[in-house]
Amino acid sequence: MGIRHYFRSFFRYIFSGGLATLVLFGLLVVLIEKFHVNPTLSSAISFTVSVIFSYFIQFYWTFKPTGSHKRFMFRFLLVTILTLNINTGLFWLLTEIQRWPYLYSQILTTGTVFLLNFLINHHFTFKSHPIRQH
Repeated sequence: MGIRHYFRSFFRYIFSGGLATLVLFGLLVVLIEKFHVNPTLSSAISFTVSVIFSYFIQFYWTFKPTGSHKRFMFRFLLVTILTLNINTGLFWLLTEIQRWPYLYSQILTTGTVFLLNFLINHHFTFKSHPIRQH
């Protein structure tokens, strides 16, 4: 895999991540404003739907790995849990300890987690196993 493949994956990741973010925020607004669902429950539902959407778009369009969905989905969920904790911890550190405005904290946190997510997903989550010759 050359540098062109790496950059193509990165740009597809930017686009697909943006779509997943739109799914999250769009569903969040619809659930709260149209259906009057509790905001915390709406956030949890929206996050879950966006993660499922993100997995499939990453699998079929961004990285196109070969192998078992079971293996890739397990890895994806592990990475999602890890980066969710990093996101939450960094956001808390910046807003509560450093006293940054929440919007600045979220921008830095999102940028950090986005790059970390891409690197982990590219090199671990969706890394295909080479085909073994017998």
